Amino acid sequence: MKKLFSFAIPTLLVAFGMTASATTLTFGSNPVIFLTTGGGGEFQGTLNPGGTAVDVYCVDDKDSFSANNTYTINVNTFIGSGNISQTRAGVLLDYEEAGYLTSLYNTGVTGGNDAIQDAIWSITGTLNSTTCDSNCVNEKNAAASNYASFMSDHTVTVYTDAQASCENVGTGTTSGCMQEFISTAPISSTPEPSSATLLGIGGGLIGLGALRLKKTAK
Repeated sequence: MKKLFSFAIPTLLVAFGMTASATTLTFGSNPVIFLTTGGGGEFQGTLNPGGTAVDVYCVDDKDSFSANNTYTINVNTFIGSGNISQTRAGVLLDYEEAGYLTSLYNTGVTGGNDAIQDAIWSITGTLNSTTCDSNCVNEKNAAASNYASFMSDHTVTVYTDAQASCENVGTGTTSGCMQEFISTAPISSTPEPSSATLLGIGGGLIGLGALRLKKTAK
């Protein structure tokens, strides 16, 4: 029994450590793509643990964030389906269409990056200080027509600020704030944080089973 527990305890500690560490997103000092009307756009952030660089796009027009700050986030990755209970828009199709629109940044579409950002805000129901003009409507229509083919080989990840540490534009406070950012990437086999956690727990259970079988054989 000693051997069994001497193996089990470190394994469970590793699994617990993977689940206990919070995921954070740290923003760079400036957006990668500036919008002429201000706000939104493409930004680069760093995910931790891991130090992975990601390009993220603003989903929420109602709440803002500060560059060079670090936010504790919920991570929701969608590959055809996903848990959207912790997201602001709460509709998978909205995020899939918004994900497609992120691929149009800097492609010379009519209305430019501003029309794309406004379309993302309009689709997710958070458009506040700007209106969806004809260029914005065109991009929304493009998203409705093309999101399915885009999603066939891309993932959509939504980072939701779970700690209400951003600024609510309407009140100037952090009360009820849930800023969101979206990131898209080609489908790959790289495990997400939740997948890595499951792998850690699964590996521990396999190890325990193997030791038990060895003991029974003896």
